[in-house]
Formats: sequence, structure tokens, C-alpha cells
Amino acid sequence: MPEEKSPYPNHLEIVRVLSRALDLKYESKFLDDQVANPDFDFRFVGLAVKRGLHEPLDHHVDAQFANDIVRWLERFFEQYSAFVAKLSLEGVSREKAEQLLAAHLFSFYGAFALKELCRRLQGPAAETLLNDRKQAIAITASWASVKIRPWPGYVSTWSKQQADQFRRWQSGVELPSLSSLKTLFRSPEARGVLGQADSMRLCTLFVIARAVDWFRRQTFGHIALTHGLGSLRTGKHHKPIGYVLAEAHSAETMDIQRLHADIDFLAEGLNPFRPKQPADRELLRSRLTDFSQKRQALDPISTTVFWEHWFEARFHMLSGSLELAANDYKKAFEHAYFRAGRNQETIILEALVVTAMLVRPDKTFLKKLRNAQVLLGMELPLKPEQQPEQQDFRSKYDDHVEAWFIDFYRGHFNKRFPEAGAFPGVKYPRHDQALIGPILVTDELRHKKPDLRHPDRRITTGDGPSKKWPQLVYYTWLGDRDAVSALLQAGADPNKLSQSDESALLLSILALDVTELSNQDFDLGLFKAISSAEHNDQTLNCRTQKKRLAPLHAALNTNQIAVLETLLDMGCEPDFRAGVEMSTPLYHCLEKIGLLTGKASPLKQLQNAPDDQMLLDTIRRYSGGREGLTLEQVQTKLRQQYNDPRYQSLLAAVRDLLVGEVKNRLDLDQLRTMAQMLVQRGADPNAIHNYPIQGYTPLMLAVENDEDDLVDFMVEHGDGSLEMTYRENRTGREIGCRQIASYFQATKVLKRFFSSTGKI
Repeated sequence: MPEEKSPYPNHLEIVRVLSRALDLKYESKFLDDQVANPDFDFRFVGLAVKRGLHEPLDHHVDAQFANDIVRWLERFFEQYSAFVAKLSLEGVSREKAEQLLAAHLFSFYGAFALKELCRRLQGPAAETLLNDRKQAIAITASWASVKIRPWPGYVSTWSKQQADQFRRWQSGVELPSLSSLKTLFRSPEARGVLGQADSMRLCTLFVIARAVDWFRRQTFGHIALTHGLGSLRTGKHHKPIGYVLAEAHSAETMDIQRLHADIDFLAEGLNPFRPKQPADRELLRSRLTDFSQKRQALDPISTTVFWEHWFEARFHMLSGSLELAANDYKKAFEHAYFRAGRNQETIILEALVVTAMLVRPDKTFLKKLRNAQVLLGMELPLKPEQQPEQQDFRSKYDDHVEAWFIDFYRGHFNKRFPEAGAFPGVKYPRHDQALIGPILVTDELRHKKPDLRHPDRRITTGDGPSKKWPQLVYYTWLGDRDAVSALLQAGADPNKLSQSDESALLLSILALDVTELSNQDFDLGLFKAISSAEHNDQTLNCRTQKKRLAPLHAALNTNQIAVLETLLDMGCEPDFRAGVEMSTPLYHCLEKIGLLTGKASPLKQLQNAPDDQMLLDTIRRYSGGREGLTLEQVQTKLRQQYNDPRYQSLLAAVRDLLVGEVKNRLDLDQLRTMAQMLVQRGADPNAIHNYPIQGYTPLMLAVENDEDDLVDFMVEHGDGSLEMTYRENRTGREIGCRQIASYFQATKVLKRFFSSTGKI
């Protein structure tokens, strides 16, 4: 591990600081262990916020205040991750970094969060609380004596001990504990004199004041309060925060800047794309040795050591020594994480493709890299629907890395490290990489007969990069009903999956997809033959790797109620999540209903794709990696296309053709019947989804679509709740079904459920 802590405090450290400032005493050993672990699972941030801030604030202070804090923190973390990912603080110690961040980052966001809270609570002005001439507790008390009429009367009821204690708080001799503030403002006496509303409001305001006074006692906190006051007085930074922080960072690292010429030379010399000369290897080896000695002299606490390991990793890569390169990439990542700004992403991507090329890729390292990408906002989590609890929380490899990722990274290895850029004579290792792009099947293979003596034998397709299939899956994909029947009679196992986790059952359903323009023959024979075989639960409830396709979701495009009913009878779970966005079949069905009734706008969704990470990931998965390795690469390519008038014209044609054909081919009545069948078989109308709106449920989507009969069916037969709400991220407001119906002008739902004569 690095001798010097990373300059950026991690997210859990920030949660812990806020917990201490609010005196929430969330100091469990588990959180402390995770704070000390630089590779903590990104999901623990949400769990720490919930357990360490929201739940105790909700219980001890006020539910709205708890929601406000969490909403502000979630928004801040999104911005903070972007700062950590893009703005380098190399060469800066933790102590110096805390001062820089307090002055130029935390101060700005914290001050305006405080202003928003004070405004909502109609309390003292945030500017007065940040003024260090008096304690925030004293300022709040002075405000209360003027603005809260019963306050002086309540103060007069205090015992001498209470009055003396309050004076110590006002003078700053001691900080109030949360329990003492609760006793003072949440007691029956306080509610009796002040009234319930003012008692709750004052308790919250004094908790805020206590936090301000706590920060004033910390060196970084005092800096943040001083600069925060300046931000509130001017209303904004004169320069962008990132620019100000970068400027201050540059001034703090004058000695380290003496390394820049060496860094530039080695970066260019070890550039994986630059053709190398025979003398380059010896020259670069010598310069690496000199750089290491110079760096140690100028930077004894190793705040820039990641450069050394990164250059060593590239040197080994260009020499064809992948194992040695992978070891140095581990060290480079370890020292660059939460320090190296944009260089973090480059190190991570190079480390991913190099590690994937090893004979035995290091799963622990791959997990760390993927976890870092998600935490820094570079990638989406694989399982966003999971909400792990502390007692059974485990960070597993499969939670971060899907099976197809290895081949995906290998497929991009030559794009990161072209052999033309290696040292002369070096040949990079070759792997049987998975296909990037469509599957190519030769005429010879297409006309090959199945091996009935070995019915579970696997077939390999593709020239070079390949894909492996069990015969039954392959011939189902080809639509060869005779071969499928023969294999089943020969005893082929229908539970054998392809390399991409496709089952013969799934492919037989996809062959019935009426929205696929290339499909002409929607014969149920293939599906009936395969579905009559014995399937296990793992096959029935399995997603393909890239596109996350699953049988129940695929059945919704068949216009065949019998297909859906058969799958449910076979044991498919009615709430099994699939699709890139991981939705339930019921939610997916309602999305299709919205498309057919005109409530959904696929063109608008396509136009918003460059700014939607989920859609970018969908494009990347469905294109087989051709659009880029990262979401940012896919985004860049899309934006370039969107700026081309020819592409816009093509997009309009696609809208008219594909969307129009989908609407013509899908049957609205069948979809509504399918939705009812799913509810009857146990699908949950209240299942919470994270996309496109976090907290949305199938019932809410039915309300939005103005499907009053389906809403009624979900309430009557599926215990659907019209009382559930989701929290709007921008404002923090709780939005329920009535507001959804009103916003989307769902007149039938409004009249039937929310009018004076309706059910609610």
C-alpha cells in the first residue's frame, strides 16, 4: 500500500465525517474497516449513507431533514466522483489536499446545501451561521428569541443545570450531544410550550448549528466555513471550481513539477502506438532507472510513484512480458486510485485488457478495477437492483465482472496495444477471442448434419474469434426443426447453454419474435418440441450474458399467450429480472403497452442516448463491442453521428420503419392479457425499478400509461399499492400515483381512482 494516503478522502470517509459532525455515533467496526480499505465495494457507500445518516436522522431528528441530507449527499457524490476521476492531485499530501478541497470544493457545495436547509426550515440565514465571530448555536438561539414567540417562555422553564449547559454550548466551551438536544427540544415540556411544529423545527436547526460548530473546530472545517461564507456572499465562484482547484494544486507542487519533463519523455517513448527503433529498449530502460532515482529524491512520500509503476508496466508490455506488466499495473492502480485524475481511467483500461490476456486472469484484480470504474462514474453497476444488508454483505467477483467481459477486453487488446508499437521482434500472445460483431457461419458448417451419437457435442462457429454452442442450441438458432427433433430424440440435454448462456428454449422463443423484421415463419413447432423437454430452474431463469435476454421477457414479443402460459407452467419466475436495465417481465410488458398507445417516445429516447449511461451500455452490448470499450467512447461516437445530418435523416427513417413495424406487429390486447396473466401468476405490481426512474413500479407505469383496467387489476389481484411513492432526485419531493396521473394527463385513471367518486 502507498506510504501516503490518497489525497482525495473516499466516500466513506465523508459519510463518517458527517456522522461525527451530527453526533450520530455511527462508529461500527465494519464501517471503520471499510474506510481503511481503499478497495471497498461501491455498494457500501449507499449502505453507509442509509445506516449512518438516513436511519439515525429519521429516528432521532426529522424524516424530511434525513431525506434532505441524503438527497444532497447523493448529488454531491455524483459530482465528487467526477472530480476524483478527472482532476489530478498527484504530488499533494493528504493534509495539503484536505485544505485545498475544503477551500475550493467542499466549501462551495456545503455552503449551498446549508443555505437550502435554512431556507426550507425558515431558520437563520446560512451566512450568519458561517460567520466565525459567534458560535452557530448562539446565533440560532438569538434568532429563536426573535422569530419563535414562545422561545423566551420556554427558556424560563429550564433548570439552572440546563441553562448553564446551554451557555456552555453558546460560548463554544462544549458541543451539545444529539441526545441532549433531543432531551431539550423533543420532550413533552418543549412540545407543550413551543408547540409540536416549532419544537421539531428548533431541534433540527440546533442539530445543524451543532454540525457547523463541530466543523469550526477542525482545521479543514474552519477553512471550508470561511470559504463557504465567501461563496454565499458572491453567489458563485469567479472561476469554475475545477479550474480553481487545479490552479491551487499547481501552486502546491512546484518541486514535483521538476519531474514533468522526464514524465513527458517516458510517456512518449513508451506510447503503445508509437513505432519503436532497435535502440529504444535500452534507452528507455536507462531513463526509467534515472526517473526512479529522481522521483524518490523529489517525492520521498511517494505521491507520484504511480508514474514509475505505470511506465514499468508499459515497458514490460512492449517487451511482451504480460505477467510482469500485470504485476506493475496492480501497483500503478493502487497508487493512482483517488489521486491521478484522468490517468486513472487510462491505467484501469490498460490493466483490464492486459490482465484479461493472461492465461489465468487475476479475478481479484479485475474485480477491483471494475469496482473503481463504477465508484468513479465511469461504468454502471452490474446488479443495480440489489440492496445488500450489512450482515450478509459480500463483495463477490460475479457482482462486478460478467463472464463475457474477459473476451470483451481481449477483443480490445490490439486496439490498446497494437503489435506495431511493441519493441522490434516482440510478438504479443494470441487468444481465441470472442467475436466482436455478428456471427459468421460458413456454408460448410451450415449444411453440416448433427452428431446424433454425441447429442451434447459442442459446435464452434467463427473464423479465428469464435463462439461455442451445444448442438441443440446451435440448430435451434439456425431454425432447423428436423435437426432439433432428431437431437431431442437422441437424448440431447435442453439445459446445456451456449458460451453466451443462450438456451435452446430461449432461442426457440426468439424465433417467434414478431418484431424481428427478418422473421417470416412464426411456427410454434420448434418451441413446442423444446418446451416439452424437462428443464431445470437454472435454465428457465437464466439471462444471456451481453444482452441479458430471458425467456419470459422474450415471450412478450410473440403475440402468443400460450407461450407465456407454458413458460409460467414450466416454472419461470414471474418477477425474474432481465434486459440491460434489469426490469421485471410485468414492467417490460407495460413499457411495450406504452409504446403501442403512444405514451412512450422511442425517438426521444434515441435522441437522449448520448446522455444516458444505460442506453450507452445497451448500445455497447448490442453492438458486440464495435462501438467502443468504454461508455465514454460509445458516447463520443454517438455524438459525432448525431451531428451528421445524414445520420439524422437515417434516424428518422429507422423511426418510421422499425417503430412503425413494431407497433403494427405487436397486439395491444394480447399484451394487456399477458400483463394480467403475469399478475395472476405472482408478478409484483410494486416491484421497485432503478431505470429510467429510480423507485418506479409497474403500477406507476400503468398509471402513467392511463391503463385504468390494468391498474384496477393490479390493485385487486396483485395487492398493487396506489400509495407508494418515489423520490424525485432534483427536488427531493415524494411523487405518488396521483401526481403521476396528473402530470401525464392520465384522465381515465384520474377519474376512476382519484376523483371524489373514485376509489381513493
